[in-house]
Amino acid sequence: MRTTRIVPIVVLLIIAGGCGDQRTVSTEPGQLSPMLDQASPANPGSKITFFSFRDVGFEVYVMNSDGSQQTRLTEQPGFDGFPAWSPNGRKIAFSSNRDGNREIYVMNADGSEVTRLTNNPAFDDQLAWSPDGRRIAFQSFRDGNGEIYVINADGSEPTRLTDNPAADNFPDWSPDGRKIAFNRTDGSGDANIYVMNADGSELTQLTSGTARDRAPAWSPDGRQIAFHSSPDDDFLHTEIYVMNADGSARTQLTLGPLNDAFPTWSPDGTKIAFGISTDGSFEAFDTYVMNADGSDLVLVATKAANPDWGRGHLLVP
Repeated sequence: MRTTRIVPIVVLLIIAGGCGDQRTVSTEPGQLSPMLDQASPANPGSKITFFSFRDVGFEVYVMNSDGSQQTRLTEQPGFDGFPAWSPNGRKIAFSSNRDGNREIYVMNADGSEVTRLTNNPAFDDQLAWSPDGRRIAFQSFRDGNGEIYVINADGSEPTRLTDNPAADNFPDWSPDGRKIAFNRTDGSGDANIYVMNADGSELTQLTSGTARDRAPAWSPDGRQIAFHSSPDDDFLHTEIYVMNADGSARTQLTLGPLNDAFPTWSPDGTKIAFGISTDGSFEAFDTYVMNADGSDLVLVATKAANPDWGRGHLLVP
């Protein structure tokens, strides 16, 4: 492990606050903003984990939600990515190819005691913990195409939840643990958000069309889902949206020329962290935080992809 020193830079960005007026925001990463969550470091809500291509490869990092104390947790030449906090903040699960192909791993929040959870020749990644910390949902290609699977937190009892010729990925559990949202991408590249019971039953489509809706994230109160979408069908231009949990009241939160993607909510539901990339690659993502209505955008970390904000829905032993 080692702490990365961040050199402040200033960026200018045009955003839409709650799909309303446009404004220019000047921000500096790693500096405390009064708008950011300032919970105790012992509270997982004060931490954001992400992955970055800064050193020998893609590695997992953790930082305070204001961008300070950025610390690398993994160090190996392959890919470590898509990190996700356990609900009690003691563990981080992630995907890695350190043993030859992409598998699910878990480690302590300080990077110690890395344990492999899946062992399959196929590709396993894009994961999310259940709110009680007992299970992990993820995407796997072990049956030929991307499907949603779930395992116990110790890696046992892998169970396939979806079975469709399309690619199902980016699962996220509802705060009450009863539902899983995910996106389904068909052969034409169109992607839409679906929700199902946690056992895979009662599948419901929430969005439709050719806008390519991906990476759903439930709000902590379970009433809304944030996601990213390509409003002009351009893969390299995505924006952050939010909708009600039933798919109604779709609202665009960001407005710019770049790739805004992978939203994650603060534990109190007042803020959303997400990435902005200049070219759509994970190497080019920076992490920003904004109010849940799209206002007050703040840059918190450069070269920081796929943020996951410790939620603290339910503390378990």
